[in-house]
Amino acid sequence: MLEKIPSAGIARAVEVSERQLQDYVNEKYDAVKKEIAITPKKKGKITIQCDEMWSFVMCKNNRQ
Repeated sequence: MLEKIPSAGIARAVEVSERQLQDYVNEKYDAVKKEIAITPKKKGKITIQCDEMWSFVMCKNNRQ
């Protein structure tokens, strides 16, 4: 499945029906833990420097 091979091709290669293959994939999906752990990040100041961009925009040599 990770190589993006169609399920019909996988079913043909391993000689099972597409339904059996889909049931198998569904069982594996249901077995995966659905909870995620979120760790809070330290909050701080955001600093943006805009002077270079502003001088580029207002430059008369930069005709658009």
